[in-house]
Amino acid sequence: MHSATDTAPGHSSLFTGKPPRESGIFGNEVPRMRSPVSILRDDSVKMVGEQGPKDKSGSSLARLRVPTVADDLVAKDPAAVVVGLSLKDRGAGFGCGRKPKACVWFDTGEDAFVTSTAFASALPAWVTERAGRAAVDRARKEPWALGDRAWTERHAATPDDQSGEGDLGGMKTTFPHVIATAAAFRASPFSDAVLLDLARGAIGAEYKQGAPFLLEVSFSANDIVGHAFGPDSWEAWEELRRVDRTIAELMTALDARFGPAGWSLVLAADHGTVPMPEVGQAARRWCAEAGGARDPWG
Repeated sequence: MHSATDTAPGHSSLFTGKPPRESGIFGNEVPRMRSPVSILRDDSVKMVGEQGPKDKSGSSLARLRVPTVADDLVAKDPAAVVVGLSLKDRGAGFGCGRKPKACVWFDTGEDAFVTSTAFASALPAWVTERAGRAAVDRARKEPWALGDRAWTERHAATPDDQSGEGDLGGMKTTFPHVIATAAAFRASPFSDAVLLDLARGAIGAEYKQGAPFLLEVSFSANDIVGHAFGPDSWEAWEELRRVDRTIAELMTALDARFGPAGWSLVLAADHGTVPMPEVGQAARRWCAEAGGARDPWG
């Protein structure tokens, strides 16, 4: 068990069964001279984009001291196929282990989906087809608008224009949100939609009859939206509504591919989140209306 509300310790614990003191993954980042870098940053490997390896450090599991469930699966059956997909290197790496068929994440500096030479020398064709630069641009072409205003209003604890919300990547703090930057793309349901398309691509291209198949997908937008706008916000509830449908679509794709043979699903979250201090009074009123006088954070 651990209490750190960071993605890397959460995902490493989920996929190794070990707490940070044993896994070596104690946080999202490690200090560097100028600024912190991802705990998976590895200067001995290179980032890999659509055109191949780049002159830029990549990510690896070099800091991880213990095996992952994917590592154990491949050790037991070398024919096993493992794919990890996320908006973050730490969301994909721990799930895919050290010998995946594909390990892919979105890099905001590149504004593109990438891998590293620790996992492959090139991105699979199904990745560049479904999540190349052109696909990402199409996905965020339209503004992020409310899909069901009445539903969101019923559930959100605050107004749309709530004090404390962040203007991440120029997307402003109220609907509709223009998704013009890489940071804004990650903080929108459009990024999860691209991950869903990647998952479909992996199921179609990488699954081999008779071989164990492990697909790890980290729908990370929910986390980033929560950080930017708070868990009580209109954005958080709208993202929750959409990611619920996204997961349903993934289940439909799995049904279509595996049919009567069936498949197994594990759902997990890497960490929780807490309300922004600015929403205290609004949340207290909301909780009181829901169940009378009680601890609003209970």
